[in-house]
Amino acid sequence: MYPLMFTLTAFLLCIPDSFGKTVSGVFKSDAAREQNGQYITKFMYNGGSGLVVCRLENVPLATEKESRLLFFPEMEDGFDIDNLSCHDRLSKAQLSIRLSEEEHNQSIPHLHSPTTWMALYADRYTCGEGGIIPAHGDLTFTILLFNPDSAGNPLEHFSAEEAGQYIL
Repeated sequence: MYPLMFTLTAFLLCIPDSFGKTVSGVFKSDAAREQNGQYITKFMYNGGSGLVVCRLENVPLATEKESRLLFFPEMEDGFDIDNLSCHDRLSKAQLSIRLSEEEHNQSIPHLHSPTTWMALYADRYTCGEGGIIPAHGDLTFTILLFNPDSAGNPLEHFSAEEAGQYIL
């Protein structure tokens, strides 16, 4: 019994802090370059007017790096951006947020059905044009993802699949 509890506890402690509600972490230029955009999270919006809130520390560094948060909806007809060049991959984003303020509030475009969106971080160094990545630090962030409530206001702090609005 105890090995099972220990395994379950260890598993829960290792799960990232991104259950479709709040994601906290560090934007890293080197990770963004290695991955052609640093993967941040996925979140299922229920089709209504969702909201993304991104909070940053060190805004001057974000501005110098030309940092941005990119969102890609996963569509039924296929979603394969992994085999694209860096520039092509980043250009496929349906939504781009320039990270030049301490807090950004961005509405998610209305879709007719629940849709999973993937978030990536990119900056001027992501596709290699910025040359050598300076060693002056990474960016700490918190992202909050909201679905609309019953009145249509983006206040619900859960993804559509967690609310039982969509079954995969």
